[in-house]
Amino acid sequence: MKIVLQRDNNTFKIVYGSDIEKVSHIKSGQQVWCQLTKSRNLKHHKKFFAIVNCAFASQSKFDNDRAFLSALKFEIGHYEIGSNFQGEKIPLLKSISFAKMDQLEFEKFYCSALQILSKFLGCTVEELENNSNDYI
Repeated sequence: MKIVLQRDNNTFKIVYGSDIEKVSHIKSGQQVWCQLTKSRNLKHHKKFFAIVNCAFASQSKFDNDRAFLSALKFEIGHYEIGSNFQGEKIPLLKSISFAKMDQLEFEKFYCSALQILSKFLGCTVEELENNSNDYI
């Protein structure tokens, strides 16, 4: 079960009314285990893709933005090793979707991406971020 909580001093409160129904079977005072993740920031996600689109438009090595993003994920090391039908080891790129990555993980990914893209394009991270505003 996944619900959204908001911290209020030393307690957590349920944010959405629909989540109250999900926890209604838990008795008052009953302990439960939970794993906390920081919610993803949609603006940060949009900014990342604006930067990727800007970087893609500023280069000629890749023919499509999907291949460009795949190469970026590979350079960052955002993959796991799998096998093909012949048993050979191949990289399997991981997702950066909201469901697969929390905000803290995304921030690390984002910082790595900026370093790699700025080096690839021969510019500074600041230039990359500033020039991406037209792509938001």
